[in-house]
Formats: sequence, structure tokens, C-alpha cells
Amino acid sequence: MRFSVLGSGSTGNSVLISTDRTNVLVDAGLSARETLRRLSLLHIAPEDLHGIVITHEHSDHAGGLRVLLRHVTCPVYISRDTEDAYYATRRNGGNGDSESAKRRRSAP
Repeated sequence: MRFSVLGSGSTGNSVLISTDRTNVLVDAGLSARETLRRLSLLHIAPEDLHGIVITHEHSDHAGGLRVLLRHVTCPVYISRDTEDAYYATRRNGGNGDSESAKRRRSAP
């Protein structure tokens, strides 16, 4: 089993856990573009991902998920509470309603 830290910090968290047959991304806090770029450096194509686990809804852990789902077709594993919080964007944040709708439309 291999653990590859793609990003760690307030600007984005993401770890790839790999075996010879399986690749699981834990958190998608980086932008989709940056996640895909860093996966590519590890010779992992989008179709090589077998699952994404979201630990919690904070943007540094889930901020890149919506756009990343345009490029991958694997399941997303997320607890019900985290999923509810991920969809519940702030209305006074400027684009809360539209972001929530975009997230719901992108859900696998």
C-alpha cells in the first residue's frame, strides 16, 4: 500500500491511497485541475481512480470535488452529515443557492 500526499494545508488537502489494483483519493480540497495534474505526476489517469472519500465538508477537503466529478466516474464515499453540510452552502456568501444546485447536479 502506498500513500501519496497530493496536498496538505489550508489551501487544499488530498491523499492518494494505492495498491497494485486500487486507487482511492481521500479528500478533494485542491482544484480539480491541480488534483489531476498531481495525479498525472504519479502516473494515475482519471479513469484509474476507484473511489473518492470525503472526510468532511470544509473547502480545504471538498472544495474541488464538484469540478473533479466532471473528469472521474468513480463512486464518492461521504457520510450523510458531511453530505448534508456539503450541499448546504451559505446564501449570504454570494453564490450559495447556485453553488448548492451545481453540487447537487454533479453528484454521482
